Amino acid sequence: MRLGGFVSALVVAAAARASSISDQITVGSTQATAQNPRAGSLSNLLRASFDLGERWTLNADAQIRLDEAARAPSGSNVAFQEQGGIVADFSAGVDWEATDNWTLGLIVGFSPRSTTSKVFPVAVTDPSTGKQANAEGLISVTNESAYAEVLAGYDTAGSSNLEFSFTAGLSLNRFETLQRLEAAQLDRGPPTRVNEVRASAELRSARLSAGATATLFADTDVGLNADYYAYADDPTTVGYFRLGAGVPIAPLHYLLRPEVAHRFGDFSLKLWAQAGRYMPGTGQGTAGAGLKVQYRFTRWFRMWASASGLRDVDSSSQSTLSGSLAVGAAYRF
Repeated sequence: MRLGGFVSALVVAAAARASSISDQITVGSTQATAQNPRAGSLSNLLRASFDLGERWTLNADAQIRLDEAARAPSGSNVAFQEQGGIVADFSAGVDWEATDNWTLGLIVGFSPRSTTSKVFPVAVTDPSTGKQANAEGLISVTNESAYAEVLAGYDTAGSSNLEFSFTAGLSLNRFETLQRLEAAQLDRGPPTRVNEVRASAELRSARLSAGATATLFADTDVGLNADYYAYADDPTTVGYFRLGAGVPIAPLHYLLRPEVAHRFGDFSLKLWAQAGRYMPGTGQGTAGAGLKVQYRFTRWFRMWASASGLRDVDSSSQSTLSGSLAVGAAYRF
């Protein structure tokens, strides 16, 4: 959730202002199941923040994710396999510290068009019988998206043993997909080349976000963030969905994320959990947990490592487990 970073920014709002740059590398993997071949990913997130004055800050993110070509589960007779691809996300925004307590933000972002191929169960015409039959299909998936988000935050900005920060956001999103069936293989016989559009759809949505964080005795943060999604288009018409690897492509209905962080001097520890539901007809639920450890070597340089795991349940009640490991560093100047 992008709101989580905004909450963190409010918690440290009383600190001296400075520009910063950070880089994080994440490795993810998904459990292999009959419906979901084992897949992995490698991503790099570069984030920068620049002061434009006493009350204005420019933020920019760039993330490149390399999706590994997934292999079919052991024992599968599918003669073809998925092909990996590169997915990029870019965003830029500004924060305005309107008062000592209020911060307003605007973010715009987009993911340029990218194409990967996935293996999904499909229904095709059996040439020997002329009837519909279940098969494994190689689907070419071309996606692109864009969004704009406004944020507002309030921080008590005091020095007592109990301080609060509150945030709220509204994001408007547009997702477009073209999914084409390129090959299919029945339980018997060789794969057959196909050229058939299975889905061409636009999905417009709005996300309402809210969060609250309490800071106890300056060293402990306890927070809760929530997202609720509403759709202008029918999510069930978008096509095939792949869950796991930390990337819930299926449209979410809502998501809750409690977290707690404690600072032991220069060392800090953060625990989080999340639970949510997908839109009916696209998936059932998602749940996960994670841990992040960080050490501040100097006032200007810090490093961290994190681990997380997720369990997603699709519309056919099949669950997928996925996990990720990340390491990162940030420098303020």
